[in-house]
Amino acid sequence: MSIILTILKIVVMILGIILGLALLLVLAVLFVPVRYEVSGILNKEEKEAHAKLLWFFGLVKFRVDYLDSDINTKFSIFGFVVNNKKKAKNINKSTKKEAEINDSKATDSEEIAENQFEDKENMEAQSRNHERCSDDKGTDGRKGIFAKLKEKVSALVKKIKDLFVKIKKIFKEIVRLKGELTKFLNDKYNKLVFENIKKELLYILRHYKPRRVKGEVMFGTGDPASTGWALGVFFAVFKCPPDKLVIVPDFENKVIEGNIKIKGRIRSIHAALVALRLFGDRKFRRMLKFRKRLSFSINV
Repeated sequence: MSIILTILKIVVMILGIILGLALLLVLAVLFVPVRYEVSGILNKEEKEAHAKLLWFFGLVKFRVDYLDSDINTKFSIFGFVVNNKKKAKNINKSTKKEAEINDSKATDSEEIAENQFEDKENMEAQSRNHERCSDDKGTDGRKGIFAKLKEKVSALVKKIKDLFVKIKKIFKEIVRLKGELTKFLNDKYNKLVFENIKKELLYILRHYKPRRVKGEVMFGTGDPASTGWALGVFFAVFKCPPDKLVIVPDFENKVIEGNIKIKGRIRSIHAALVALRLFGDRKFRRMLKFRKRLSFSINV
């Protein structure tokens, strides 16, 4: 009996350790932040960018580097490199290979030209014999041509009729979808859900936006109105102090140059809370069911 109790204790201890480790892992995923760093330089002489993700105090790392048209990725866990790839665009090697291929093609084309000249003479002799035989079958060939032409015309008419039928179905579906979409947007419960979604998105943005932004950027869209609008939206969202990030708008030219460095962090608990609040709302679940009726499936 004591042996059985001892075995049960060991089993319970093992299960407790497994559950404890699983709980610690879940808590780590939810509360330990993923820190991100992005930096880059863009001008006429230099083009480079670097991105890095760190989790669990840097024990898990993922890095992407873009430098001189080369892309390097590196993923490591507890200091051990799991994946390290390099994608380079070597233009010189490709051009050399293309030159070798063109040279081989040139030598082959000379041989092909000689063979084609001999084949041409044989084809002309065969065509003379074929013309003599085709004179006897001229009348039967004309009848076959008219029959094939009639089949093609009838098939074309059928395709045109089918196309008009499908277009008619599409217009009917558009009218139906317009009514359903208007009803969906004007529903009072859906309007409340849209307001909640807007609040949740602002909540996520507030926690996930960069904590530090440094650099100097000159940008312009080529249009003064859109350039000013983009500048206003950027500062409304990120609210960067002027001494840490200097932005020089160009209201006349289409340009983007400068250097920038961004740091921030992401915690999964915020996304989990948003998902729980949204799917726990009955109005949100009702909106999802209502959305399923907005099906636009047409086999064209």
